[in-house]
Amino acid sequence: GTSSVINGYEATTGQINVEYLKPQTQDPIALNGMVSTSLRAELNATGGWDINEKWSTGVLAHYKNESMEHDTNGDGFMDLPKGQQANLLNRWYMKDGAYTGQYLVRGLYDERNGGQTMQYIADNNIADPYKIGIRTWRMDAFMKQGYVFDEAKGTSIGIIASGSYHNQHNIYGHRVYDGVQGNFYLNAMFQTYFDETDKHKITAGLSLNYDNYYEVMTSDKAEFLIPTVESPKKTLNMTRHEFTPGVFAEYSLKVDEKLSL
Repeated sequence: GTSSVINGYEATTGQINVEYLKPQTQDPIALNGMVSTSLRAELNATGGWDINEKWSTGVLAHYKNESMEHDTNGDGFMDLPKGQQANLLNRWYMKDGAYTGQYLVRGLYDERNGGQTMQYIADNNIADPYKIGIRTWRMDAFMKQGYVFDEAKGTSIGIIASGSYHNQHNIYGHRVYDGVQGNFYLNAMFQTYFDETDKHKITAGLSLNYDNYYEVMTSDKAEFLIPTVESPKKTLNMTRHEFTPGVFAEYSLKVDEKLSL
């Protein structure tokens, strides 16, 4: 549902909150494996450990493999793409008095292959089959820093910074799509209550969001694309970048347990 402006200007139109296992509370080790009747195999491993009184770390790992072709309706096309995915995440949590810090880094590789089945291609002697291939590489990280000056009045400052790199190479028949996105996000805020009750709260800060997109689609059969001088193939280039700085302030009034403005 709708969220607050403190989570970014786009959050006012709706937001989904994703919670990962927390290093300071998750089990030391947990394993989960699965093999389905369609020969899809998955393995998940998580663990969280206290390094000392201040530091905790957690690891989340996932691997999936699905290499069997499925064509239950017999139309010659795979019902589901084959592929594999590896996902590894490491998170750190630090608590030292009034100071709290969180850090996360994650890497992802995802591979998917679809289109006409090998059996259909062989049975019909198709020289130019329709195939789909998707390769995705992604890295992202975030940092959260917070310090509480007055716990009774909730006076605190917080800084959130995150960055991501997303690289995707796709083939759809004769069309090739390459997309790369780099993102950096920064949010620094100050928050306090007017007194030692939680009825009147003010939050103010600044934010910065930067996106750099590299998107190119090429095709030797798509007539709507514009041919380039360098290549006989037709190319559509959608490279761009977006830079959005901002400042914000928010006043909250808690009328009672069921109503806040």
